[in-house]
Amino acid sequence: ISCNLTLIDIDLDSITNSSTASIEQHFSITFKPSFFVDDTIKTSPGYWFGSAIKTNNTGATVDNLQILNSPTCNSMVEKENVGFGIDLNVGCSIGLKVDDLKELCTATISPFITLHNFNDRPSYVPSWFTSVDRLKIGKYANSNLSDPEHWLGISIEDFAFSRQWIESKRLCSGIPTSLHIKFLWSHIGHMSSPQPIIRGVSASFQSSHLRHTSKYHNESKDFMFTTIVSWVLEDDYENKKYIPPHDPFLFKLPSDSFYPFESTTSATYIKSFRSRFFTFSFLLTNILVLISQ
Repeated sequence: ISCNLTLIDIDLDSITNSSTASIEQHFSITFKPSFFVDDTIKTSPGYWFGSAIKTNNTGATVDNLQILNSPTCNSMVEKENVGFGIDLNVGCSIGLKVDDLKELCTATISPFITLHNFNDRPSYVPSWFTSVDRLKIGKYANSNLSDPEHWLGISIEDFAFSRQWIESKRLCSGIPTSLHIKFLWSHIGHMSSPQPIIRGVSASFQSSHLRHTSKYHNESKDFMFTTIVSWVLEDDYENKKYIPPHDPFLFKLPSDSFYPFESTTSATYIKSFRSRFFTFSFLLTNILVLISQ
């Protein structure tokens, strides 16, 4: 945003006590296209750390993966982009009366609830959670819409929740209260310039009992809901066994040269010990001679 101001001079001497003067102000707003680099047309496949994760839920446009990041769950405007490699743990609360909690727990059509299809099974989830079953995640930072291999579906872990409302206890059970999205990422390309990409995505829900403990039927109580995003690195070259450098000797020493002592009292071993000690002394003398030269 830029602003240009035009200054003018006003002659106060020409204004008397009995006269008035009017001043006109003009505002001109001009919109110009911004020349920026769009991640969707990146030439390199690797994500930048912290850059927004690409999603595709319509097959026609690319959006950013977002989760609700607001103190109140019913404020659907305040959302945050999920950044590559960035762990998140955000939560929101919503004030519900007894009838609202019952609606959340029993209704099939409600502003509080959304119907999802997890593993070919209809499931009801609070509407402020991200619709993980309807999204495709960009495997690469430059994932192409026309190539299905560039987009990953989110694997939903077994969703076995069934909502139940207990009127006598004002208790709602089996309602999802937490969403955990897990990313598996790795590198491709040359090790000198690795390209971070997404290998897989999974999501799981956890439920807890929601109980309205207010004495009054029309009194609201706050209930918490959380969303967690975590990243796991899986690289082949990260797991390579470390091989130490070779010993700096000019010749190979016997494997037991530096271990002549053993715990035994046998007469046979005394002779063996003397022989080993002589061998060790001879080798040590040769080493010192080589070093001195």
